[in-house]
Amino acid sequence: MKQVHVLRVVVASPGDVQPERNALVEVAEELNRGIARDRALHIDISRWETDVYPGFHIEGPQGLIDLSLSIEDCDLLIGIFWKRFGTPTVDAKSGTEHEFRKAYEAWKRNNRPQLMTYFKEKPYWPKASEEIYQLGLVFDFRHDFPPEGLWSTYTEKSQFVKLVRNHLTQFIRTISVSDGTSNNSNTIPIEMKDEQASLAAQELENKGVVSNDRDEEQFDGTNELTESLQLEENMLNMSALTALSHFT
Repeated sequence: MKQVHVLRVVVASPGDVQPERNALVEVAEELNRGIARDRALHIDISRWETDVYPGFHIEGPQGLIDLSLSIEDCDLLIGIFWKRFGTPTVDAKSGTEHEFRKAYEAWKRNNRPQLMTYFKEKPYWPKASEEIYQLGLVFDFRHDFPPEGLWSTYTEKSQFVKLVRNHLTQFIRTISVSDGTSNNSNTIPIEMKDEQASLAAQELENKGVVSNDRDEEQFDGTNELTESLQLEENMLNMSALTALSHFT
């Protein structure tokens, strides 16, 4: 019997995308019955609402979350954003940003965990100055996204489910499992094979589902998508400014 290796996925997001967070569990269960099982893998979704116990920590609630999620030792972090950025922590503007940075810094040191980031672009009309502020933080985070990374966008939960299912499937196809080399027996070391990773990235690029708007030249086939995203972002900015005028 094949030894099954756990592919541990941490979900990081504010609370306004709870349906997407829940959908990730369903997608993981589906893949565990298919491609993951065929490759002797089991996707395990880690979320603060199911994996963190009540208590106190000198660094506040985020300290407890960090202990339970152990982000540096996971295999993949999935970040999701819409209109909220989240609650500030000791060292970041939100817990989600804190978790993303921990994963990003670990990736720079160890080439893992991998990070998949999604921005929901469903039209939204802020109703209070705090909502405008939160939306602005999301815009800032997206604008300052690390240059090594790509992000993906969606408008509805159903689209997110299709995207993340496809992305996780592609991700599974680009990893190899090595026994006995992981510091954590519940995780697997992931070796990104250059040729496979390149092919997967090209396939996603051709489908127009990834972007990094600071270097549009690398996405020659996604000009139409870029223009659409810019239009939606301009509409959101106009909405935010209009709403703000009622408070000044």
